[in-house]
Amino acid sequence: MRIIRFLVLALIAFTGVVIAVAMWRGECVGGTVVASEAACVAAGLAPDVCRMAFLRADDVARGAGPLYNERTPCEDRYPVCIEARPATGWVPRPAGFCIVPDRSGGVGRLTSVYRVREGGR
Repeated sequence: MRIIRFLVLALIAFTGVVIAVAMWRGECVGGTVVASEAACVAAGLAPDVCRMAFLRADDVARGAGPLYNERTPCEDRYPVCIEARPATGWVPRPAGFCIVPDRSGGVGRLTSVYRVREGGR
């Protein structure tokens, strides 16, 4: 019976550590968050990776994020909103992009990173 209690407590502790590490590593595990191609290069990523990422950035931004039917509710929550594509509506403009290079020198993953307005409604 003691062994089972010990195993349950060890499993709970392990789960807590995994969650804490995941939260501590932030929103861009394995990559770098940047707001522009110049910031990407300045952060130490290869210029070709930065160029390829920011060629796709507009499409990623318009196809991601929460979709709002009208611009006003979007801008109540986010600083700047842009028209969504292919859906009709508005999405927040990303504050930056998480760029994770792949092993071949390309862009492995490109995701939008958002900032909510102060007070965040």
